Amino acid sequence: GAPFELRAGDCVLQPPTLRHRVLACSGGLEVLELGCPAEHATRADRGLALPNRRGPRKTYGGQRFVRAVSVSAEAAARDEQADADGLVRRDTGVRDATHGLADVRVARPACENPVEPASLSSHDADFAFRFVLRGKVTLHVTDERRPWWRRGRGSTRSITLAQGDSVAIPAGRSFGLAAPSDDL
Repeated sequence: GAPFELRAGDCVLQPPTLRHRVLACSGGLEVLELGCPAEHATRADRGLALPNRRGPRKTYGGQRFVRAVSVSAEAAARDEQADADGLVRRDTGVRDATHGLADVRVARPACENPVEPASLSSHDADFAFRFVLRGKVTLHVTDERRPWWRRGRGSTRSITLAQGDSVAIPAGRSFGLAAPSDDL
């Protein structure tokens, strides 16, 4: 498609084999890139003519291209209901576009005094990744270093994540978010 500009909080799913080119960037640019699966070749093709004239519903390696714009999505999400932990999560469309291989959501506090997580949840993906764009939040995660027969009270670790922090949570590990700052 036509060139577009990415801003802080935007998300792009660039499926395998989709040809692309960066045209320009601002000073101090930081991009967070996750590969899932991470087995792909990257090649420079300086003569590549773009756009490639392919339809928006075309699949690449079984996945579709997704562009989630933070500003317009945040405005659309203002009326969404908060989860038990007091966070509103905005779906970016990545889960549908990858048939469940990956999922990207943006979370923000729904109220000034969010509650602690009602319960920890787990996932069955290769990993769950959390990145803090701004603000801070507390991550509660089960401490797998303790044997299963000794888990229970005290087997959960709490970690404060602040702006720029990230964490990858392995499959089967239970976790939850709590105490987000107002600017999360």
